[in-house]
Amino acid sequence: MWRKLMQRKKFHSILFDELPDLKGITVCGLETYQDAIELSFDLPTPIDHLPRKWEQRGFTTVRENMEFADIKSFSMSLDCPFPIVDAELQDLGKDGIRFIAQGPYAHLEVIAYMVGLYNPTGVRFAGDHFTVS
Repeated sequence: MWRKLMQRKKFHSILFDELPDLKGITVCGLETYQDAIELSFDLPTPIDHLPRKWEQRGFTTVRENMEFADIKSFSMSLDCPFPIVDAELQDLGKDGIRFIAQGPYAHLEVIAYMVGLYNPTGVRFAGDHFTVS
């Protein structure tokens, strides 16, 4: 499901020769809204084709931003800032989409009926606060 979602965004195919998975991602942000959750995370996969704009600013890491809407359930446990987790995005059919992320210091699960992926942004390192798109 994750790779199918990434393939819809052309920018990913420009950055990577092979689309990365969600193993070892760094959770950077979680925002809750009345009817949605936005999750930001950094991919550990090295960028194969670094955009010039990113290279000029010293950016070497891809930050992804996913939004979940029409939330069915949500649970979270974070024991440290910027936890590293292995995640998976599962299609549950008529029951929605499940995002599950687990690591030694974090557990995050979202079940929603809609998920969207924004164009990625560049950062200098995992957990970096400064970004540019």
